[in-house]
Amino acid sequence: TGSFNHLIMDDGEFIANIISAKDTDESPSAQINLKDADNNSIAGLARLGSGGNAHIGQLFLRDNANLKVQIKASGDSYFNGSSVQVGIGNSSPGKELDVTGEIRASGDITANGNIVGDGATDISSIDEITADRIRLTSTTDASATSTGHAFQSGPTNGANIIINGNEVMARNNGSTAILFINPDGGN
Repeated sequence: TGSFNHLIMDDGEFIANIISAKDTDESPSAQINLKDADNNSIAGLARLGSGGNAHIGQLFLRDNANLKVQIKASGDSYFNGSSVQVGIGNSSPGKELDVTGEIRASGDITANGNIVGDGATDISSIDEITADRIRLTSTTDASATSTGHAFQSGPTNGANIIINGNEVMARNNGSTAILFINPDGGN
């Protein structure tokens, strides 16, 4: 209970100053602020809320006076910066979010831009793709045995239809087949 100041040194070099730790009815109800040699708040831990609600933990990191990272146990968390790259499963992210491993989403995935595959991407378990347009850019020529064409409906080792940039082809297990265009549906 109360406040204290504590200067942390390592072999005579300044590391951080723990500026306050308090346990009161104020919000945040408990806090540790780390300040640099210029007395700028650079990081902190806090317990948010009061009374029976004083159980929400918060971690924050600052760049000068600007809050750049805020992680809360309950509520909004964020990374905010001009060149932030976060890696999950890797320590050298190349994009804003760079995940090495599988991603699971139980709800919708909304993209305001392109979804780019690596050429070996299997999307067969996706139930539905809804979009104003889908652009498939493969230029591999369609043939009875091709696998690199832009679109295929049906299994490769059975009856299927394929489309490339300028051809539509019906196939059956590696051989060409008759392409039926039937206005009434059916087999």
